[in-house]
Parts: sequence; C-alpha cells; structure tokens
Amino acid sequence: MRRIILFLSVVIFSNYLFAQKNQLSIGLSGSLDTYDYNFRLNENQYGEYETNPAFSLGLNFKYNFSEKLFAKGKFQYSGKKYKWIYDYTLVEPVAGTLLAEYVDYKLDYVGIPFFIGYYILNGDKFKMGPSAGLVPEFFINSSQTAIYTDGSKEECEPSDFNKILLSAQINLAFEYHLGNKLFISMEPYFQPGFNTINRDHMESPSLSYGGTVSINYKLN
Repeated sequence: MRRIILFLSVVIFSNYLFAQKNQLSIGLSGSLDTYDYNFRLNENQYGEYETNPAFSLGLNFKYNFSEKLFAKGKFQYSGKKYKWIYDYTLVEPVAGTLLAEYVDYKLDYVGIPFFIGYYILNGDKFKMGPSAGLVPEFFINSSQTAIYTDGSKEECEPSDFNKILLSAQINLAFEYHLGNKLFISMEPYFQPGFNTINRDHMESPSLSYGGTVSINYKLN
C-alpha cells in the first residue's frame, strides 16, 4: 500500500512540475521569402522567367514540452509571384501587331506548417534553437495577366497550378523575451520543395529561403 501511495505521489508531483514548464503561446508572424525556380524553357519560347519576392502572413502557436523541447505551427497566407518576359530579338514581329511585354503570374496559398525544435541556448531573456518540419500549402487563387507594350492589360486563361504544395523547412530561431508573457522572434530559414508550382513552367521543385519575424504572448 505504501508503495502505491509513494508511486502515485511521484506521478502527481512529476505531472505538477511538468505542467509548470509547459507553456502555450500564440502570436502573429510575417516572412519575406526568396524562391529559386528551375524554369523550363522550350525551343519555341523567346524570353526568360523572372522571380519576384514572396511573402507570408499568419497566426502562429508554440508549445513548450519542457525547458528545451518545443513544437510550433502556423496558419498562414502566402503570396507567390513570377513573370515571363518576352524577347523579340530573334523574332520578326508582324506589322501592326500589339506585342505583349510580359506576363505576370500571381498565386495565393494557405499553409499549415508544423515544426519540432530544441533550444541550444536557453537564458532568461535570450533563447536560440533550431527547428525542422513540414510545410503543406493549399491553393486558393491565381491570376495571369499579360502586359502589352502600350501599357494595356489582358487577363489570360489560368495555367495548371498544383493545388497542394509540400516542402520541408529548417529554421534557426533567435528569441528575446520582453517579460514573463511577451517575446519576439527572428528566424532565418531554408526550405526545399518536394513538388513544383507548375509542371509546364518548371523542371524541378523550388528552393526558398528567407526570414520570419513574429511576436508571441504566453497564455499560461
């Protein structure tokens, strides 16, 4: 009987200590992203692709399992852009024909990234920790606009974009705690993709990198 009481006491005390260390926080985050696309060029195409900076905005949460082990996730909107710029150097334009200067591709996705991380520096004010995880993204909208040499625009028929994107992501978080409840974080990241945004335009999955800034509030 004493062993049972002792065992239960240890379990209850351990759970109490563990609960004290657990902390759930929520916050806002934003990122500026650079994408490297391996574009596909066909023989009958005259021009080049150009990549525009991307961005994301969203809500994030973080849960500390212990003083060093944590999990975090996001619900985010991301905007991606690239363009096709025409080159008529090797083409003889038909007289009187209005020429397209470039075509803008804009895509909107909703993502639900999830990561597991570990603090390698864990001070009272400053913390640093790497994390890794997956970034699934789901297509919500796209636009494809041709811009002509006279400045006019024309909406084109949308291309066949992938409805689901999946990539891995490695982060390195630098956190500064402003008090017991509030902290800010800056995270450079590296993100290799597993599939392409558009099979017709790209040879292989994208590679992206950038930085995320977030501010979080601890709920307990």
